[in-house]
Amino acid sequence: MAITVEVPGTLNVAALIASGAISASALTSTGNVTATGKVTITAIAGDEVIISRASIAHTTDSGTSTETLTALIPAGVVLFGVVARVITILAGAGPLVSFDVGDAGDLARYGTAIVVAADTTIDETNWTADPAGTWSASARNIVLTATAGQFDSGVIRVAAFYHDFTAPTQ
Repeated sequence: MAITVEVPGTLNVAALIASGAISASALTSTGNVTATGKVTITAIAGDEVIISRASIAHTTDSGTSTETLTALIPAGVVLFGVVARVITILAGAGPLVSFDVGDAGDLARYGTAIVVAADTTIDETNWTADPAGTWSASARNIVLTATAGQFDSGVIRVAAFYHDFTAPTQ
C-alpha cells in the first residue's frame, strides 16, 4: 500500500534521518518514504494522524458456514480498507467452494464468491462497497461466509488498514 503525504513548507529529510525518526534505508530512489508498522505524522501543535495496519493469519476450522475475526478493526479509527490472501486452501464439507468477506453491515463488502484456492488474493478490485472513511465507536469484526458448505480447514491472512487522529495539544 503506497501512501503519499503532502507537507506544507519544507520537509527536512536529513534532520529526520539524524533524529532517528526515519532510516536512510526507508528512502526509495524516487524520494518516497517507506515504513514498516505504523506511520505517525505529528504537527508542531501536537496533532497527529497515525496510519496503521492490523493483520491476522486465521485458521478456518469452525465447522460452520461462518468464521469471525473478532475486533480486527479497532474502535474509533477511520478505515481505509481490508485485503486478504488465502495461505492454505480453505476446505470443508458441503463442499466449500467459495466464500464472501465482509462485516456486520455488509457480509460481502470486501469480496463475494472468492475462490478457496491457496494464493487467492482479495483487494479493492473485489470490494462491493467502498469502505473508505467508515468509522465506528466500537471495534469491528471481519466475517467470512461460505457461499455453500462449511469451513473445516485452511488459513487466510486478513489485513485492515486504518488511521487514527490525535487533537492538538496546544
